[in-house]
Amino acid sequence: SHVSADALQKFRDGQVRRADLFGIERPGQIMLDGDLHDFEPVLDEHVRAGFVANTERYIDPRLFIDELHEKLLELDVEILEHTELVGLNNNTATMRGSEGETARGFDKAIVATGAWTTPSIEGLSSTRSAFVTSGTGYSYHVKPERLPGYLLASIDRKTIGVPMSGELRVVGLMDFSSEIQEFSAQRVEHLASQASAFIKGIGDKPRFDEWTGPRPMTPNGLPIISPMKQHPNVIVATGHNMHGLSLGPVTAEVVVSMVEGRPGVVSGSEIDMKPFAL
Repeated sequence: SHVSADALQKFRDGQVRRADLFGIERPGQIMLDGDLHDFEPVLDEHVRAGFVANTERYIDPRLFIDELHEKLLELDVEILEHTELVGLNNNTATMRGSEGETARGFDKAIVATGAWTTPSIEGLSSTRSAFVTSGTGYSYHVKPERLPGYLLASIDRKTIGVPMSGELRVVGLMDFSSEIQEFSAQRVEHLASQASAFIKGIGDKPRFDEWTGPRPMTPNGLPIISPMKQHPNVIVATGHNMHGLSLGPVTAEVVVSMVEGRPGVVSGSEIDMKPFAL
């Protein structure tokens, strides 16, 4: 959505070109004023134009994690909670838990630690060349009297409202730093002001689950999926630039092929892994 129909038209034109390039469904036609508000009544009156992006998908991450956890337990996967990875070599992982440090041997290890994939962890120094940087994101939840029927993305406000499980999750903003940032109430206040400018009925509602967290980013926008040079039994899969959920299945397929001693393979076809290598 946007307060300017002309600005939104330019944005949609770019989305159409992208859809045609990838062979996916084009976004819907732009709706204006009354037609738009009849379609999505929770949009503020200042929002003049919008369109439906039918290819957008979203899930409730809390439900996803709970179901993933249950599935792993069903498969007899051992999950070590409250345990930090502090060191790796070619056949041993060192972890720190409530009872101190312990070592575990392995045949192959997959390191998928996102923004925590840093040179400060002993044995992961080769990631220095990859510059996995923590981009810091912000979000909060609110319970409006009426939820939107769709995910709402404001192009001019650079803010998103996602209806999930009877709540609205508001997401936006991005800070970049070599350090994982602390929670900033001022940043969340700014996010809330942006959201209430295009979504009705949330400005006076109490916020909860206010959150800030790291987003693993790379300079070229490509993930790192690669064995470590000095420890070839250790495979690093990180830096998906906020697309980890959607790229997770294909990343898993590539990692499985590496564990099996084959080059990167997707749907039976070998792909060039050099752009993703450490």
